[in-house]
This record gives sequence, structure tokens and C-alpha cells, in this order.
Amino acid sequence: MTTLHLFLILLLASGVAQSRKTVKVSPLLFSGEDTQEEEEDCSAAQPRKSSTSIPLMHVQAKCSPFRNKKSTWLTTLLESIKGDEQRYRAITGAATSFTTQEDADVPLTVKNGDYVINLGFGSPQQNLYTLVDTGSDITWIPCDSGDVFDPSKSSTFKYLSCSSETCQALGSTQTCGNYNCSITQTYGDGSQVTQLLSTDSLAVGSQSMPEFVFGCAKSRRGLITSAPGLVGFGRESISFVSQTANLFQKTFSYCIPSSTSTGCLALGKSALSSSGLQFTSLLTNSANPSFYYVGLNGVSVGKDRVAVAAMEQSSGKGTIIDSGTTITRLAEPVYSSVRDSFVRHLSKLSRAASVSIFDACFNFPSGDVEVPQITLHFDKNVDVPLPPTNYLIRTSAQGSVICLALAAPPKSSSGSGVSILGNFQQRNFRVVYDTAGSRLGIAPETCKGC
Repeated sequence: MTTLHLFLILLLASGVAQSRKTVKVSPLLFSGEDTQEEEEDCSAAQPRKSSTSIPLMHVQAKCSPFRNKKSTWLTTLLESIKGDEQRYRAITGAATSFTTQEDADVPLTVKNGDYVINLGFGSPQQNLYTLVDTGSDITWIPCDSGDVFDPSKSSTFKYLSCSSETCQALGSTQTCGNYNCSITQTYGDGSQVTQLLSTDSLAVGSQSMPEFVFGCAKSRRGLITSAPGLVGFGRESISFVSQTANLFQKTFSYCIPSSTSTGCLALGKSALSSSGLQFTSLLTNSANPSFYYVGLNGVSVGKDRVAVAAMEQSSGKGTIIDSGTTITRLAEPVYSSVRDSFVRHLSKLSRAASVSIFDACFNFPSGDVEVPQITLHFDKNVDVPLPPTNYLIRTSAQGSVICLALAAPPKSSSGSGVSILGNFQQRNFRVVYDTAGSRLGIAPETCKGC
């Protein structure tokens, strides 16, 4: 059975599920993920100079220069999940308050995000892969050694001085060394990166932007030395979205593939015409205006609907939608209610031991299994039924152990009242961030390159 056939079956099952609240799934839905990775045509992942649609791929995809070739899709996914706890603490710590120095020092880039794009910096253009992060603002690229950006080869490169308006706007974040604006970030694991705030030409497909502001990383120590650069898609004035507002009208979208194949990042208003889009409101939070918040007011498990409104009001923030978090975290008591309902629906299956952050795991038989449909309910009456592969995860190589791919916030986290929608649940959807219009669009889409 081909991957296309499997996906068509999945879409059909999802359509039926809206009326009867259940979906039939088989381990076959998960068994093709590693073989799909090997079939990927890397030409689809190459930069396209004539378009503002940019190939998007997992940092461990077959075509990624950062890939660990000994990894499978399963091991890659489980490894990515390990960093989610640190990222959750970093995001919610920034959104509320830090409880320990360790929490305060953990940046979003330790859990570097999961997906990379290729951008061109300088004159002449030097192409670099950068992580896409909707949870941060400052773009930074490595300029220290090896296969990195070389400022001396660009005729348009400039360092920003301490007296520059952009540097002054960073406040206590910046320091001055040799009159250049310097930013040093220290991480909880001991890693450290020092960047000099700079400007240069940025090429995005067929578009070019002069004097784009970014951090030129001159010193990296610890685990961060192996990380690619990062492009900040947050909402603050220094972010990629804000700096390119004249080109792309503060609008972007992405389609994340279901495995390590190639998806697509699209820039500009053209994304608003995607077929089947439903729009919910984008919310803001004065405590942390950089993040994208949505009103998630319910989660249905089959016919059981778990209300989220009480949790939303108590946190006062809404739910963060994030490109760099892998697995969705639902604040308590919402997660426990969703999990318990799911377990009740699968009472005929034998339970398997918990795996990683997943505490609702089952031994799946070789044949079809009927599972409850999980639907996310957002403001503006936007209901999003998830395909089974967006809320079930294979945790054994044979596909015989399947877990509910949702989790509670990390224990003893200061921000445990905040829910975050991760990229695993966003796979095979077109997600449109219309920042200028304060709305988020969602539509099912087969994510197969640009």
C-alpha cells in the first residue's frame, strides 16, 4: 500500500469521524513512516529563487545537512520530544515568571525547534539553513567557524553600534564591546552564544530585503555549537515577520509533513486563499507579546467534550501555538480529562507501559482498531478534527505499541497553567498566521513540498 493510499484512507476516515465520532486505524498507518523517509526526492528541498514559497524540512530529515544518518523517523521523533520540557519551561517562564535560575537561563534555542528553511544572507548571497521559530524574535546565524556565514565576503554587511536605535531598544539584553552591540545568552545546560547585532541583505526566494537586522554569532560554547542558525517568527519589532512587513504584510503560513519529508513555508497574503481555511482569532498577551495565542475552548474525545474555558480564564493567556514544540501540552485538569476519556474508549485493549512523556499507551493488534476522534474547538466556532496520526504515536519499531500523543505540562513548572499546541498536532494542515488581521487560519492539506 502506497503512502498516498494510506493518506486517502486517513482523510476518508476523518470525514466519517465527524458524524460518528470514531475512526478505524491500523498499524499500517504508522509502518510506512520510515520507508517514506527513504523515498524522499531531495530536489524538492532545494531553495527556489523564483518563489516566496520555501521548502521546509525537519532538522533530521533525509535531505537535511544536520541529519544523524543512524536515526530512523521514530528515534528522531522521540529525541525531539526530549527537548520539549526545556522549551515548555522557557516559554512559560517568559510568559509568567521564573522560579529558578536554571529555568531563567534555558533559552528557546536549546530545544532548537524542529524545522529548517534555507535563506540567503549578504552580497553576494550566502545560503544558510535556519530553524523556524514562532517562539522567538531575534534571528541569529553562526559567524564563528566552519560552514557558516562569512561577513568579510559580503559588501553590504555592517555591525550595529551601541548607539544605534535598534541596540538601544534591546535595553538590558545588550552590552557594548568595541562599540558594537553585543548580545550574550547563557543556557541552563552551560551552553553560551555571543552575537554581534548586524545588518545585511536578506534574500527570501525572489525577494530581497536590505539592512535586515540579525545576530552574527561570534562565539558558541557547549551544545549550541552544533545548532544551525535561527530565524525568529515572533511578533516583536525585531522579528523576521515585522522586519519584512512591507514585503509580506506580516502574513506567513506553513504546512508540516507527517514524516521527515519536505513541507512548505509560504510568505505573504497569497496564503489566505488556501482552500478550506477556517479562521479563529489571534490573541495577545501583554506579559509576553511575542507569542501567538489562540482561544482553545474545548477538546472532544469521541462524544465527550472537555471544556478548556476555565483553564483559559485562570491562566489569562489563551493557548500558545508554537512551531518549535513537538507535542501538544494541555494544562491540567484538561489533559487528565482528555486522557481518561481516551482510555475509557479503548478499554478493550491491553495497556502498555508509559513511554517518555506518554502515559496512555496500548498494545495494538494487527487488525483495525476503532479509536475515538479527537477534535480541537477554537474561538469563532472553528472545529478541527485531527487525523489519527496527529494524536497517536508509534513508540515501538514494529508499530505494536501506540500511545496517545498528547501530554501534561512538566511537573513543578511555574507555567503549568498554560497549554501549548505543538507541531505534531499541526502536521498535514495549512496553518496561516495573518498577524495584520489578528487571525489564524487552519485547513487540512497534504504537505508535500512547495
